[in-house]
Amino acid sequence: PAMRRSLSSFLSTAARTVGLQSIGALALMMLFSLTEGLGIVLLLPILQVAGLNLERQGEAGHYAMIVSRAFTKAGLRPDLLLLLTIFVVLVGARSVLGSVQHVAISRAERDFADCLRLRLYRAIAGAKWIFVMRSRSADFTHALTAEVDRAGFALFEMITLAGDAIMISLYAAIAFTLSALMTAMVIASGLALSLVLRRQTR
Repeated sequence: PAMRRSLSSFLSTAARTVGLQSIGALALMMLFSLTEGLGIVLLLPILQVAGLNLERQGEAGHYAMIVSRAFTKAGLRPDLLLLLTIFVVLVGARSVLGSVQHVAISRAERDFADCLRLRLYRAIAGAKWIFVMRSRSADFTHALTAEVDRAGFALFEMITLAGDAIMISLYAAIAFTLSALMTAMVIASGLALSLVLRRQTR
């Protein structure tokens, strides 16, 4: 219960102070993941246009044909130059979005830590003098520096974890689209290997 209350208080405080910044950072991470996914989508038609025969490669060939038909319906001829140009643009956009999202997450972390530090400072300044006299100054210093920084880092990790979850979901969706059986086998093998390694490290 105490852990749940602390987590609830942490999330509510974060939502009030840097909620919009966190949403913006997540939106940038989603765009980052989208450019990554579109780049992966273009790999198959690029290979096909480059001369690799994917027609007998099951879902991979079917998927490449769907992407090529989408270009054709849009009035574009999916030749190698066009596909490579789009791929390079996506790689460049991904690089820019990666830098921008890192700055956005770091700014949210800093603003959240500054807000907590200001609230704590006001609470100490408004506390009764006898409480301040009985407390150690080192405890106040530790709370205003290390503990507040840890809370800011926790927010950073939380936003990053949410973005990673989105990217993993995107990769898994693409993998299941291409080969559901093979993807399930890889996931099952990974889980089994994790359990074996976990038992060995105990």
